[in-house]
Amino acid sequence: MVNYKQLCSRCKKNYVPASWRDRYIQCYDCQKKELSTEIENKDFKKLFNIPEEFYKKNSFLRDIKLKYIKSI
Repeated sequence: MVNYKQLCSRCKKNYVPASWRDRYIQCYDCQKKELSTEIENKDFKKLFNIPEEFYKKNSFLRDIKLKYIKSI
């Protein structure tokens, strides 16, 4: 799969790795506030307790966490 860098759709400052499948691309800095929401469920809290570096590098992990937070 071919990856390329594209500017963040929100801030237009940071470049983010993207592919042809990605529609709305956001950098970690733009999503940081939403990702910092506290998770109350013990099982999911344990699941999402991974190093911040992984969230910075992987948009898929950020997407999973954001979808869980929005579903609460």
